[in-house]
Amino acid sequence: MIFVAPDTNVLLHGRRLAQLPWTELGSEDVTILIMGPVNREIDKYKLKGGRIGKRAKAVYTEIREALELPARTKILREASPRVIMTVVPGTGVKGALHDCLDLTVADHQLVNHCLAQGAQGVPVRLLTNDTGAFVDAEEAGLGAILIKDHWMLEPEPDETAKKVKQLEGDLERLKAQEPKIVAEMRSPGGDSILRYCGALRYYPQLLNHQIIHIMEWVDAFCPPATEFGSVTEAQEIARIREAHKNNPLAYMQTLFAVAGGTNFQGFEPASEEAIEIYRRQTYPKWREAVRKALEEMQSTLNACRARPTFELAISNIGVKPADGVLIAMTARGSFTIGRFPIEEDGGADLACNALPQPPQPPRGGFVAKGGLAQLAAAFSASPRSRPANLDHVLAELAPIYGLQRQVDPSGFDWTPKRGKNATVVEAFRSKWRHQGEDLRERFFIETEQASGILKGAIDLKISAHNLSDPLTFTYPIEIEIEEGDTMAAASNLVDDLAKKRPETGYSPSGKH
Repeated sequence: MIFVAPDTNVLLHGRRLAQLPWTELGSEDVTILIMGPVNREIDKYKLKGGRIGKRAKAVYTEIREALELPARTKILREASPRVIMTVVPGTGVKGALHDCLDLTVADHQLVNHCLAQGAQGVPVRLLTNDTGAFVDAEEAGLGAILIKDHWMLEPEPDETAKKVKQLEGDLERLKAQEPKIVAEMRSPGGDSILRYCGALRYYPQLLNHQIIHIMEWVDAFCPPATEFGSVTEAQEIARIREAHKNNPLAYMQTLFAVAGGTNFQGFEPASEEAIEIYRRQTYPKWREAVRKALEEMQSTLNACRARPTFELAISNIGVKPADGVLIAMTARGSFTIGRFPIEEDGGADLACNALPQPPQPPRGGFVAKGGLAQLAAAFSASPRSRPANLDHVLAELAPIYGLQRQVDPSGFDWTPKRGKNATVVEAFRSKWRHQGEDLRERFFIETEQASGILKGAIDLKISAHNLSDPLTFTYPIEIEIEEGDTMAAASNLVDDLAKKRPETGYSPSGKH
């Protein structure tokens, strides 16, 4: 059994007596002695406010309960260890039992009472977290236990801390009523990732001797035509019917010819002038165009290469719609970001890099005459679809004529550089419903770095008018730059060119 006498500080600022870690004292039975000086201080503190007053009232209540029990003893814990509290009556000692004690000091009075109990055969030890009281007890020859901080309660916050805590609670309640936006980066396979690792191919410039060698292949595979023989009318009619079966005008011409309406058309062989133009202008210009395409192949292949792609997934899972949502992605490093998906096929897109097709050699063919020629001219000049740049023209004229482009409030409105890679990609949405549709967008990474490891990061920031704090995310980027085989790519293009070269015959589009 161990006897301990806690000082006032332990009773007021420590955890409840029954909850203290008594097992650390290494005894199966613990007796807590409440000495007279401590009892008197507790009686004074119970009239104070705040946490000290509440703790003093609780301890005072336990002391009163113990005073009404036999031997003034109350059981606080039955086992592990067994803990009892006993209120000790006065010792009857009037003077100090050690020269170092000054009985006008409260701690010294408690040490003196403990020494008196020891003189009566009770080996009591002072229980304190006060180093001053601990040193005074040892100097007076009294055993003391200096308890650790986890025996004590957390310090009581002051008024400023209480106000801050209250404001933090208010802020949390307000935030609970805000939109709750979550975002994640995903790999091309759809897996959530915290960093992006990938590879990118870089094609070097073709050297001059390589271009000369490739041009020799071009000359061998696609030589200029040397035969410009005549073609029968029946052959030409069958060819035009097959070649232009989806062209209403050409098909109409063929019907006239087949139905005996050949008086509306005339069949003419290739002229010497057309043959001369082909030999001296058309074919040499095409050959020069092929050479220029080979000289620019590095830029073309690098523009059409497969790029590292990732997906951005953003959702509003809160209880409120988000107003004025702005999404901004910023590239930190020597790379840019593009919004549209790029197919990852492991190499450049040959269709994007196809070499110019060889010119058709001049051959004989039908020529529309009379009314049919006028009909053909009118048909070919009629507008069949609006110009591809009409949207751009309308956008330019809109401010002049007071026209405004209608923005869908339920969709994200991307920046005017839509589809182009840039160091910053932004999107805006005036209102984003909660628990509604999610945003799913694919992006690609582009760089002019030619070798080594590309390292950087993508910073994602999402803000809204009714969102108190913007959301920020940072995704590290690491991409290995691989060297592409420009010569092999050029060889494939020449092979593809040879497969599509025109026969030494007539042109699919008729007479030239």
